[in-house]
Amino acid sequence: MVKRTLLLLLLAAMLFAGCTPPATPQPDPTPTPAPPQPVDTSGSGGFAPYVPVVVNLALAAPAYVPDLGAIANGDMLSRLSQAQRETLEENGFVVVPRPYQQIYEIYQQADEQSMPAFVTTDAVLHAYHILYDYALRLVEIEHFIGDLEALNAALLQAAQEDYETTSGPMQEAAWQNLAFFAVAAKLLDADAEVPAAVRDAVEKELALIDKHQGFQASPIFDHYRTVDGTPPCKYDYCEDYSQYVPRGHYTRNADFERYFRTMMWYGRMSFHLSVIHEPPVALRETRSAMLIVRALYTTTCFSIDVYHGTTAGIRAPAGGK
Repeated sequence: MVKRTLLLLLLAAMLFAGCTPPATPQPDPTPTPAPPQPVDTSGSGGFAPYVPVVVNLALAAPAYVPDLGAIANGDMLSRLSQAQRETLEENGFVVVPRPYQQIYEIYQQADEQSMPAFVTTDAVLHAYHILYDYALRLVEIEHFIGDLEALNAALLQAAQEDYETTSGPMQEAAWQNLAFFAVAAKLLDADAEVPAAVRDAVEKELALIDKHQGFQASPIFDHYRTVDGTPPCKYDYCEDYSQYVPRGHYTRNADFERYFRTMMWYGRMSFHLSVIHEPPVALRETRSAMLIVRALYTTTCFSIDVYHGTTAGIRAPAGGK
């Protein structure tokens, strides 16, 4: 891997050196970049080797002073206001609002009207974003929503069994999980059944999510906490419910909106390993987290890949069962 990386970087350096534009008078020649330095990969861990390349360029581009009287397409100035023309002459560019929906429309119009166009990097980045967003929408609507429904049902059932077969502190942890998964199930499917033991807390939690009015104490995650503080949320488990407003492509239809809220719930609520002002909370939430991990191991809906002593990720077996 290191040899391949070094080879690619050397080839890139050769290509860049070979694609240099015609030489222009410069105060000093551009120094040759130092060769890539080898990376010590003997240590464990790390995502990928990083080979720093020293770049030392002497910039000597000729000065340019905008002159609106010397431009080739002067008729286009009639589309600009006086203030815009002054900005263009002062800065060399001006940003003018236009009612385009997509960035490619600008280049398309410029091509059709034989107008010069300055292609910016955001055109490529925007195209990448559109492709990524489309791929994400496709996989979410065709796979992820169904997988999430199955996950909700399996973990809700496991939490119900834990709650019914435990007592004391362990049952408190199971109660929190039962309510946690019941909220997720209800957010994704309005017809989902909510267990009676957690119905009141779940309804209160869903009401706060529906109102999305900022930070409030969570009826579920603050249920067993006893230490109060001033100002509010100093010691309470508070959630920012304004985050549950769908945005982006998640506003396209009701399925995306429900999926967004469910994933936001799963992604934002946390189980603390340490709570300094109230240690019993950390113990309970750690028990809850351990029960969830056990449920993920034993459920027939999803399985967990484990290697090198670490959890690598959650995957759905072939067939989605």
